[in-house]
Amino acid sequence: MLQTKLKQKYQYNKKDLLENPERYSYTTFGGTDFLLNYFDDRSLYLERLEHIYLSSFTVNKKRISTIFIFKPLIQKYLYFFSDKIIAMNILQFENIKNHTPLFNNNINKTNDFLINTKKILLSLLLFKNQDKDIYYWLNIFTRKFEVTKKIRSFYTPELKKTKNSNYKSLINYALLAANLLIYFDKTKNYKMLNCALKLNDLLTSKIDELKKSPEILITLLSLQLEKNIIKKLLRTKSIKI
Repeated sequence: MLQTKLKQKYQYNKKDLLENPERYSYTTFGGTDFLLNYFDDRSLYLERLEHIYLSSFTVNKKRISTIFIFKPLIQKYLYFFSDKIIAMNILQFENIKNHTPLFNNNINKTNDFLINTKKILLSLLLFKNQDKDIYYWLNIFTRKFEVTKKIRSFYTPELKKTKNSNYKSLINYALLAANLLIYFDKTKNYKMLNCALKLNDLLTSKIDELKKSPEILITLLSLQLEKNIIKKLLRTKSIKI
């Protein structure tokens, strides 16, 4: 397994962080060796995820609307995806004849007045929003994650968790991480970067459970965004890796 290959190196994602959260207690910075191990870790997970995505991408006609997450995502963040990923998605777009809504409108009536985490985070990622609105939602979800180490699929209008609300939907963690990294790149709000790093640790700790094409694609985006941002930060500090 990938975890075995990385044993004794970057240690923050070598257990199931969703069920056994890492508390990130203060430790001595490991210097260049730590950074090299971190980049090796992220690169290996990116390679593995791309392989999974390309080898398992299928179109389920009953849920074909999820494919339309990909087109605007690829177009908006083209730079962050490999040529193989882009080619695969272009092929899928061409094979789809009838456009369908971005979201499934067949929502259980009991959820009509609940906050849908995935819809909000996907909207922030794909569409133009006011900075104050972006900060409002990212701040809410960041606080939720930092306190509980979980992101729920639905919240009440008072931002409380709902009865039996699912916290295992990995796409929510990937969407939040990608949004936080994009926001950090514009604002240099380190609280957002800190949370994104933890989210990506969680996602890589769950790599064997990333099965669905949307969550894999957005995790790929998030990890690549993170690597690019950390490299830029190191350059500004004149740190060479």
